[in-house]
Amino acid sequence: MEEKQFKEISEKLDKVIKLLAVQSVGEKKQSEAIECLSAVGFQPMEIADLIVTCSPKTGPKIKSQLALEWARKGGIYATQGTYS
Repeated sequence: MEEKQFKEISEKLDKVIKLLAVQSVGEKKQSEAIECLSAVGFQPMEIADLIVTCSPKTGPKIKSQLALEWARKGGIYATQGTYS
């Protein structure tokens, strides 16, 4: 398989995973959604991005709170600055 094909397949799988994650948390409370997504292996910033997708009005606030919490715990996002 060529690198280009692998990249295209990988991008499509990422989209499918995100769609399934958004669908699985559906109408759950945000705290329950965060716990659920964390339990299946999503990282804090991935969770924050999914929450933003589900709730555009409150998502950015949650994303900021998760970034701060993760930074306080010494997570990699604190050193890499990947949250914005």
